[in-house]
Amino acid sequence: MPVLAHMLAGLIILAQGFDNFEKGDLKAAAIYLTVAILFMIIAGLNKYISRRFLKADAAFFLSETLIIFYIAGLYKAKGSLIFFYLLAVISAFYLVLCIKAVLVRDNKRHHSRKSKRRKHSSEGSHSHHGHQPS
Repeated sequence: MPVLAHMLAGLIILAQGFDNFEKGDLKAAAIYLTVAILFMIIAGLNKYISRRFLKADAAFFLSETLIIFYIAGLYKAKGSLIFFYLLAVISAFYLVLCIKAVLVRDNKRHHSRKSKRRKHSSEGSHSHHGHQPS
């Protein structure tokens, strides 16, 4: 799911970059296109990145939320309310994914700590059982 979500965010941002390029705003186009390519790379490396950095997905979802909401605001300023509402809903979806990523990661870490403690305590109680010190 995160891979598809990062790809979708990349495509939305890429479309905005091309829109700016067509209008001749090359600086904004370069920024959007760079960010879009970055999110596409993140999507491709998602499994590796999320294993190495626990809150990576949450951070990426938060940045995608903010960028997509900013783009939605640009459409509202242009008077294109359909795209504004569509992107605002998508932005809210990304915010939910961000919150979910934070909660799931914390829950996984909490459970893995408990299982490590149980395993360690059970090993400790069995390792001394039946062995007398000399």
